[in-house]
Amino acid sequence: TCKDGTRKAIHFRPVQLETGEHLLTCEDMTPRNKAEQAIQERERFLSSVFASIQDGISILDTDLNVMRVNPTMERWYSHAVPMTGKKCYEVYHLSSKPCDACPSIRTLNTGQTAYEMVPKRGPSAEITGWLDLYSFPLIDESTGELKGVIEYVRDISERKAAEEALRDSEKKYRTILETIADGYHEVDLAGNLTLVNDSMCEIFGYPREELLGVNYRKLMDEHNAKSVFEAYNEVYRT
Repeated sequence: TCKDGTRKAIHFRPVQLETGEHLLTCEDMTPRNKAEQAIQERERFLSSVFASIQDGISILDTDLNVMRVNPTMERWYSHAVPMTGKKCYEVYHLSSKPCDACPSIRTLNTGQTAYEMVPKRGPSAEITGWLDLYSFPLIDESTGELKGVIEYVRDISERKAAEEALRDSEKKYRTILETIADGYHEVDLAGNLTLVNDSMCEIFGYPREELLGVNYRKLMDEHNAKSVFEAYNEVYRT
């Protein structure tokens, strides 16, 4: 109301503030909108962390339904995308029932972390590699209720292949040693026998179990023991 008694309407326009991402109006500054914006920023941050993890992450509910996976799991199991809403054993193993040794079921039953090495399967259920699978209980912080399982998965295919190659090589190596006619033995740095083949056992005249752990000096005279020591020491030094 003016001094002369007349009335005039006053119109307000929203003030826009430049923020670098978008323009904020006065309405954006209410406590409710601030809270919503904080929640959105937190969700974006958690999603970024989730997507940045290079190992696989899979979140299951208590019925083994897939609730969420990270991009790594989507890449490994691209043939099963979309995964959300499906049973984990359908997605990861193309099976109609849970796995016999399922760490996630153990976690759901006990509330404790579990582990299992599981096969990594392709689109035809063929084994394409191996995975270390750790399952952790998903607990509601406010109620303490078990809401599901978090599966942390690491691809160990290359490591397992290297271990198998090493075992095959060692088996072949031992087969050769046991079939050659010459004596063969290995010693540690103290000169104790750690490996002997059958021919070496025949040369010394003792069974393998009596030779292993024996120092080579006890198997020869002092002169020869000194010569052998000098040879061993030359190898060690050079």
